[in-house]
Amino acid sequence: MPQVQAPFVTRQELQEKTANTLAIPNPEPSSATQSRPRWIQGIVKNLTQFNLQVRPPAYFYSGRYETWPTEVGAWSVGQFTCVQSENSASGVTGGNAWNLYIEPGIEVNLAFGFTCPIIGSYKSGVVESATAQDGYNMASAEGNSIVSRDQFSGVDMYGNGMTIMFEVQCSGGQRPVYTIHQVVC
Repeated sequence: MPQVQAPFVTRQELQEKTANTLAIPNPEPSSATQSRPRWIQGIVKNLTQFNLQVRPPAYFYSGRYETWPTEVGAWSVGQFTCVQSENSASGVTGGNAWNLYIEPGIEVNLAFGFTCPIIGSYKSGVVESATAQDGYNMASAEGNSIVSRDQFSGVDMYGNGMTIMFEVQCSGGQRPVYTIHQVVC
């Protein structure tokens, strides 16, 4: 079990900040994105005290980014949008990788997958991996959820012992929501 030096937020603060972050409206895709024949918008909700950083390279079986993913700070919401490539009839399918950065030497690697093919259904997925293609390979119509392999021990801001882990969920559809929860064990 990795030992974290930086203090964790208290249970009460975790609940308050999670509720406040969940109240942030989902960003809307641009009209330019929505005017494309095939598009998908990934909404990333970071319900943790840690930054979620994009880990290159992305993986595309087809399509491209319209809006590139960027770092999603603690207690915030981000997005990325993908569209069908010009002169292509294959839709947009792929994945991206992320690091939930805990502190130097401690991170959780996540890969998000998505599909918006010409034939078939919208799919999304999440897996604990540093490889974007693994997220794509995990995509399913209903999405999925995972729990971090590791639990992380440390103390809260008052010096009380605490162990946390992370639960990650993604929904299906054209606008899948990837939600990372910090959970006290």
